[in-house]
Amino acid sequence: MKKKWMMALVILILGTMVFAAGAQETGPKKIVIGTTVYTTQHEFYADVISGMKAVAEREGVELIVTDANSSVTTQNNQIEDFQMQKVDAIITYGVDPMAIVASVEAAIDAGIPVITCDMKLVSDKVATFIGSDNYMLGSQAGEFAVEYINKNYGGKANIGVVSWLASVAQQERLKGFQDVVNKNSNAKFVAVQEGDGRSQAMASAENIMQANPNLNMFYGTNEGSTIGILSAVESAGKLNDIAIVGIDISNDAARAIKEGTLIATIAQQPVLLGEYAVEAALKAIAGEKLDERIVVPVKTVTKDNVDDFLK
Repeated sequence: MKKKWMMALVILILGTMVFAAGAQETGPKKIVIGTTVYTTQHEFYADVISGMKAVAEREGVELIVTDANSSVTTQNNQIEDFQMQKVDAIITYGVDPMAIVASVEAAIDAGIPVITCDMKLVSDKVATFIGSDNYMLGSQAGEFAVEYINKNYGGKANIGVVSWLASVAQQERLKGFQDVVNKNSNAKFVAVQEGDGRSQAMASAENIMQANPNLNMFYGTNEGSTIGILSAVESAGKLNDIAIVGIDISNDAARAIKEGTLIATIAQQPVLLGEYAVEAALKAIAGEKLDERIVVPVKTVTKDNVDDFLK
């Protein structure tokens, strides 16, 4: 009888130890955040990813980064995959403001909070939108351009624009710029051409210069457009004749400002955007209600402060 009692006690102790070890090994469930990025082949989004990873590492969160490669279909598939994986939250850097809404809202209906960044989606179900105001980005560039035009050209100038015309964000940046310039100067917009990437932007800028020999200023609505313009103007030997204003910052853009070949650019802060995104996702997972919009501040970069942006 004593032997049976001792055996039962040993079994009970061993069972308790196994259960405790299993509980210790399992521990609390690790938070998993899935993110789909417009593209990873651009310095802006590389910086965004860097910001996201920094916060995820600091908070002990698993961050899954996927590249939509500028494809609506790919991005929708990625969002659907995240829903099937039952991640704790999804962060999207949208390819299109409407085309991914159905998959985003399906994830939300399944109980997964979605943080949208950089591009605002046509949905009132997302936890928050984080990003710069693209219209205000263009407006801020326009304000700098007006000041330069009034000071150097007597309020009159011929302006050429190179933009990624299919992008909703670029359209807003163009409208903001045009509204401010048209309201506050006698400048004339002589051409608006496509510039999705540096090579295409350079070709478009060359076309605009050939058709408009009296051009005074170029405006590029993103980094690729701006650097493409710069290459075209430099190749034409007109750096002293044509002022260039752009949007977004990169090492190439910062160096151009330092050298005086680019007069200014309005810089978003992509690392900060990435940090805000993961921080917001963690708050949403914890059940905290977020502001409808979280604005990431932008800065006008000129020779006076360009050293802060050189890497």
